[in-house]
Amino acid sequence: MFQALQALRLELEPDGVRLLCAGARRDAWPSGMSRDMGGGRKAYIMRLGKQVNRDDLIEIFEYAELPLVGTVQDQRDYFRAWVDSLKG
Repeated sequence: MFQALQALRLELEPDGVRLLCAGARRDAWPSGMSRDMGGGRKAYIMRLGKQVNRDDLIEIFEYAELPLVGTVQDQRDYFRAWVDSLKG
């Protein structure tokens, strides 16, 4: 579902449309297990320099405030930054 949500967002972004759901937050990303076992319905809220845990899990279709929502590219960039922040 997360992948389908991203595909929909990519279609809407050129028109300036943002979906106000937790799966569109810049800092949200599902784990591989979430994608495989749960269909990607849940994602983690990531914080730079910190590992995620169960308390960080959210439903991707929950409401999210506009300031928390970004583009798909913003989300990909944040995920990469989060991964890099755990290395050092």
